[in-house]
Amino acid sequence: MTQNRVLAIRARLIAAFAPTELEVIDESHKHKGHPGARDGRGHFRVRIVSPRFAGRKPIERHRMVYAALRPLLKTDIHALSVHATASEAEHLNYRVGSMKAFRLLSSIVAAGLFVGCSQDSDQQAGDPVNLFGPGEVAVVDGERIPESIFRLYTLTGYQVNADYLTPEGRREFIDEVVLLRVLADEAERQGLHEERRIAADLELQRLQLLARTMTQRFAEENPPTESELRDLYEANLSRLAATEYKVRHILVETEAEAADLIEQLDQGADFAALAREHSTDTSTAPDGGDLGWSSADGWVDPFAEAVRNATSGAFVATPVETQFGWHVILVEEKAEQVAPGLASVRQDLEAAVRNQKLEAYVTGLRDAAEVTIVSD
Repeated sequence: MTQNRVLAIRARLIAAFAPTELEVIDESHKHKGHPGARDGRGHFRVRIVSPRFAGRKPIERHRMVYAALRPLLKTDIHALSVHATASEAEHLNYRVGSMKAFRLLSSIVAAGLFVGCSQDSDQQAGDPVNLFGPGEVAVVDGERIPESIFRLYTLTGYQVNADYLTPEGRREFIDEVVLLRVLADEAERQGLHEERRIAADLELQRLQLLARTMTQRFAEENPPTESELRDLYEANLSRLAATEYKVRHILVETEAEAADLIEQLDQGADFAALAREHSTDTSTAPDGGDLGWSSADGWVDPFAEAVRNATSGAFVATPVETQFGWHVILVEEKAEQVAPGLASVRQDLEAAVRNQKLEAYVTGLRDAAEVTIVSD
């Protein structure tokens, strides 16, 4: 199921935007048990780079992505995080700009990631020196700021490897960490860490960090096997080799409007022109209602069924109703999709197998735990 969803999302985004870069990450395992996800839909993160976003505001880009994935929102997607840029250079500039604009805020937020972060093999619980490793970048009121915390700060807060900092840049980051230490020490002197809200916030951060680290450690120690990859690939062959359709549509509010448009098409009207003038789907109307290429599984029924039964190069003779409204549909072309080789989808298969294993592991831990839900 997970792999099917990732493939479906990728297929629709590729058809809609012809991206130069596309990353679809299934983060459903991080939200297991979330009330909104109990109906079986998942949480996904999308990073997409496409020239088609050029000149568009961020909110417009998000709407374009949501429109392309609209058929999946009711059936497969519960939550979607989107980062859409027109070029890789813009993506990098965005990160640098954000880094400068929110430097101090990011510093304070990143401080929550410090406690308990170290994977050195010679750690000794109870000995702060060994816990954080040797070396320090500063000493504040007799308390050392370890080199390991400084490195984690630059990496998690700013995606900067401390090895590549100039002397001036290193000093600037050290000053920020010193500021964090001074503020945190003063907060403890005033007893802020004993206030209920702050104590709860710290405990939640601890739980989230340990849980995230545990899932990462499990994934590292349980990589996908070749047999698992092959089994998942073969289970999805029929979907990967499905017929794809090049479709346009016009979305209107009433059946009467759709019927009138079909009558105009019967009289020789141009479909794309009608879509630009009448369609309420603002994401596709400027392109003449173009939905791009997709398998029928990417659309809701009865839209999908109408597409399957349509004649290539012709519009559907009757209006089609879905939860979005009434559709006039044109199937421009059909093409039999040849299933890609395992090697070409290996990365997606590996991600899917890792998620399946992790889901089983988390479910096993939950089932083994003695849990009592205390209701009001």
